[in-house]
Amino acid sequence: MKGEHCSRGTVLPRPEVKGAEPTGFVMPPNKIQEDATVLENLNYRNDYYQITFAAPGISSRVEPGQFVGLLLPDSPELLLRGAFSVYDADPDPGTF
Repeated sequence: MKGEHCSRGTVLPRPEVKGAEPTGFVMPPNKIQEDATVLENLNYRNDYYQITFAAPGISSRVEPGQFVGLLLPDSPELLLRGAFSVYDADPDPGTF
């Protein structure tokens, strides 16, 4: 999973047309979508993992205790985004 590209770190539906928003779609002001890259995936303890993502737009706005939704590209069998709890965010390097 390290180095894999993760798409659209938010809970909003992904647009059908890549690179374009569907007609009538308006992004709420408090939500953002951004592509992210997995920088690190550590097995913290048994079934618990600590994953570090690179996503500057999200890391500057998210706080510990909040959740981000993760959509994996090329995985049509996964209809819902996975919810990940944020432990720490550092806007300087753009990671969370």
